[in-house]
Amino acid sequence: MTILSLIVGIILGAITVVFALQNVVPITVVFLSWQINGSLALILVLAVLLGAVICALFSIPELIDIRMKLIEARELNKKLELEKNTPPKPTFY
Repeated sequence: MTILSLIVGIILGAITVVFALQNVVPITVVFLSWQINGSLALILVLAVLLGAVICALFSIPELIDIRMKLIEARELNKKLELEKNTPPKPTFY
């Protein structure tokens, strides 16, 4: 799996370099009182990275919830394993 990840990373890196070399037109982005000057490729890459960070931040609560459920499930699993391995108590009639 690591070789496949390396190959995909190299391909994506090459595509990014080609994209950056073909989009060197300087542009100005204005948002509220901010003004950013840079190449089109740089601005687009920054926008994609900002979007990825925002998505990651929005997914944190769900990841915490999943982690808590996993901890509860492991605790229940330990409890059930102990009950399974404990011999039953003798009953007298």
